[in-house]
Amino acid sequence: MIDDYIPMTAGMFILDGHQAIPTESMLEWHKCFKDSERRRVARTKIGKITVSTVFLGVDHGFGPRSEGLVFETMVFGYEGTKHLTTRYRTWEEAENGHNNIVEEIKALPL
Repeated sequence: MIDDYIPMTAGMFILDGHQAIPTESMLEWHKCFKDSERRRVARTKIGKITVSTVFLGVDHGFGPRSEGLVFETMVFGYEGTKHLTTRYRTWEEAENGHNNIVEEIKALPL
C-alpha cells in the first residue's frame, strides 16, 4: 500500500559538525562518507589491539523504536571472550564509550 511507503533514506544520517542529523538525500549522505577521517570519532592502539569508534551514518537500532544508534565502537585484535562492540546515539556518548572501552582493555590481562 502507498500508506506503508518508507523512503529509501529512512534511518540515514549525515554529520553536521559532530551532530548526526537525518537526511533525505542519497547524494548528501554519499558526500558525507567520502571523507572517512571526518567520520572517525577516535582510534586507539593498545599493543596489537585497536579500538575504533566511528559514525555509521545508518541507524543500527533497526526498528520503529530505535534510539538512532549511529555511532559504533569496535575492538580489533583482541582474542579474549569479552564482546567489546557498542553503539551510541551521539558523538559525545561515542567519545565517552570509546574511552571507557580503552580503559577496560588496559585493565585486562593481555
